[in-house]
Amino acid sequence: MKKICFSVAVFVLLFVACGTHEFIEDFSEPEDSSSSNRSSSSVPSSSSLSSSAGTSSSSSLGSSSSDEESCELDFELNNTITINTECVYSATVTIPDGKGINIGSQAKLKFTDNVNFVLDGYNTLNIAEGAELKFGENSKLQIDIGTTLNISGTEGKPVILAAIDPDKLWGGIGAGSNTQININHVDLSGALTGISFANAGILKNSKIHDNTYGIKSNVSFGNGNFSGNNFYSNVYDADVRLTVAATLGSPEQFKGMLRINENQLVEEEISLPGFTYFVNGMITVKNKLEIQAGAHFYLSENSMFYVWSGSIKAIGKTDSLIIFESVDESTFWGGETDKAAFLFIENGSGEFQYFEVIRAEKAFVNNSSGSVTLSNGQIKDFRISDYSTDGSFNSRGICDLKVGISCPDVETNQYEE
Repeated sequence: MKKICFSVAVFVLLFVACGTHEFIEDFSEPEDSSSSNRSSSSVPSSSSLSSSAGTSSSSSLGSSSSDEESCELDFELNNTITINTECVYSATVTIPDGKGINIGSQAKLKFTDNVNFVLDGYNTLNIAEGAELKFGENSKLQIDIGTTLNISGTEGKPVILAAIDPDKLWGGIGAGSNTQININHVDLSGALTGISFANAGILKNSKIHDNTYGIKSNVSFGNGNFSGNNFYSNVYDADVRLTVAATLGSPEQFKGMLRINENQLVEEEISLPGFTYFVNGMITVKNKLEIQAGAHFYLSENSMFYVWSGSIKAIGKTDSLIIFESVDESTFWGGETDKAAFLFIENGSGEFQYFEVIRAEKAFVNNSSGSVTLSNGQIKDFRISDYSTDGSFNSRGICDLKVGISCPDVETNQYEE
């Protein structure tokens, strides 16, 4: 027998009635099984939040009775409440505006299918080391305008955020405008989107795994605010803008692919780490774009780099090439109209060393007054041409470029060792 706490938010008063019921682990089958959606590969001191029931200065879900625990959330007399016990919620829990809630280290909370944990606005939610929150299908933790979420796990006792049923995705952490997310040592899994950042946040020393999207963000992270993380077994480790990708730290944090969706505009100088990227759209470069050694781009059919009065500097190494290739072996990538993978206009320029361009329509088209320099690279399996130019184009040591360089098997555009 387990307690199930039914919670209903009624204006300012939030009342939860608890009883003793059979807890059924076998939830009904979802209309759309989510197991196929995931890859098969794979703040405040927490001590201030971990007081046992009845010892906190705030109201607690733990009853003062030694015989029975209750799950009562009463904000009528208290602005802050502490949860430090086990409860199962089968109705959405909404924390009223301006209230605070602490989830202690002994808390083990479950939110069943389609049940959300919502902070309505201008709240603070603190989650201590060792706490566990598990969610049913389509359930989520939602923080709304003006709310702060502090997750303060430790290496030995991370905060656990997970699905009740690993085969049914929960919604993850959603954030409204003007919210602040500060996370250290969380183990988050089984979500459609692990964390959606609406504002610049902090994510450190955390494991983000077995989600469809690890994180989503259109806002860059501050220096040092994204570090020590381990992303693995997600379909996409992150869905971010190109400018955000430049702030995600070292490639060692990611085992999978970053999704760069829709058209991107580079208007400020950025340097992209050596991540693996999936690009679906046009990248327009109007400033300096540096691509670090080891970066690997998979590009959809009509994706391209459009260098307009900016520059690309892609300098690989002999043992760490920079690779640009079609995401689909049956298609070629390049702009929809001009078919160029890299198009340079105005005074756009580029420098490429130790690189590969694979299955492009036209690899390089230079209609710019600027210089495009290629060296120690390969252009493989192009469909229309290796390059064309109306401007300054220099190539040194490029196989498959028909510029009088002796390269193996030039006529079939295949490079052989």
